[in-house]
Amino acid sequence: MADGEVSKDLGRLLRQFGVRAFALAFVAGLTGLSMLALALALAGFALVLAPIRARPVSPADGPAAPGQPES
Repeated sequence: MADGEVSKDLGRLLRQFGVRAFALAFVAGLTGLSMLALALALAGFALVLAPIRARPVSPADGPAAPGQPES
């Protein structure tokens, strides 16, 4: 999988969790749990609006895994 595909999948997954957090916040608000609703709504905003970018890999980062010799 390419880095772009991974970041796209990760962004989609985070948005899905954010929407679920909003839904739980709505239910918690209806049941009178205002502090829980506020916390879930904030978590939902953070998950939906989280910027996901693929990190560029440069040779200065070193080997891909510790202990591997450089070529």
